[in-house]
Amino acid sequence: MEESKGVVFRASKNQDVVDEKHLHVVDEYFNNGFSGREAMLKFYPNMTDTTASVKFGAIMKKQVVQDYIIDKRRRLRARANLEPEQVINELLNWAYADPTKFMALSPDEVKALPPEVKRCIQTVNYRKTESFDKNGNKSVREVMDLKFVDKTKAIDMLNKILGNYALDNKQKGSNIKVENLNINELKVLQQILNKQE
Repeated sequence: MEESKGVVFRASKNQDVVDEKHLHVVDEYFNNGFSGREAMLKFYPNMTDTTASVKFGAIMKKQVVQDYIIDKRRRLRARANLEPEQVINELLNWAYADPTKFMALSPDEVKALPPEVKRCIQTVNYRKTESFDKNGNKSVREVMDLKFVDKTKAIDMLNKILGNYALDNKQKGSNIKVENLNINELKVLQQILNKQE
């Protein structure tokens, strides 16, 4: 049984030995915005950037660390009361939001919008200026700039969550282990290599 930052984690009997420092690295990875290199450097400051990245990758491949991450995500999800379906619905809301609905709205009208519509707004910049013409007449100019969430990023996140990049990722990262090939696959591989020569 290991504990990381007050969280109890039990490793199953068939897992690697748990290095508590590695669990702290994973905790830092979650806290720093998912930079594995920076998480490693916090606990191993004498490493080079490249070594930190490689070592973090090795840590992430350990079954005990993967199980710890699954457990951590489950606990965070329960604590946040957030299910994957809710995230998908919010991302869909962002992806299909219509910015024209906000044109010519007053600040009070924007405030009165339903919460799911307001969540599409990333930032609001409101300016009210008063000026007087040469006759002393007062004019008021109100400008409200709304910046919306990035639709492209929302669609990209949806694709990742839904696994739409899985085939592409498998194609890019597949390594063939020659020792696992059967005789027919080895013959095909030999033909391919002979054609390249």
